[in-house]
Amino acid sequence: MKNYFSLALLMCLALPLRLGASGPELLGISFKQSQPSVDDDLAGSVEDPAWLQRTIDQDSRIMQRVTQIRYQIVGRADPSECADAQCNALALRRAQLFQDALVRSGVPRSQFCSPIALGPPWPPEYQAKREELMFARQAAVEPVFHGCAPNNSFKPTPLRGAA
Repeated sequence: MKNYFSLALLMCLALPLRLGASGPELLGISFKQSQPSVDDDLAGSVEDPAWLQRTIDQDSRIMQRVTQIRYQIVGRADPSECADAQCNALALRRAQLFQDALVRSGVPRSQFCSPIALGPPWPPEYQAKREELMFARQAAVEPVFHGCAPNNSFKPTPLRGAA
């Protein structure tokens, strides 16, 4: 059965979607610092609203086409914009807003695991530069092959020299 799903996924990804020369790719979105607040909407919280719409359109087309697997939205926050529990809440808000937008665009809610919050995408000893912080202020789609990840993965990483 696993071989069938792997083969089906490979075939779906190999078929042209007219999205680019290299084939379909799941995209992510970058958020403004400390956004969204509890009352903010997704479009007003992202760095580039045009990229947001392109991402939603492309990701939802891929997800609606590759229905054999589930997806999990991963939200990230960096410790320069929040601390501990606040970072977890911010990262989770980012993930939830992105997932809600994908559901509104036609992706069945049943294809999703619960969104999760993660810390920055670099090891604790890495000293992030100011221009790299945008990589920790994102939400992205990840395919799930071996079960959903629990939402207790947020590990704040102290940023040294990034302020």
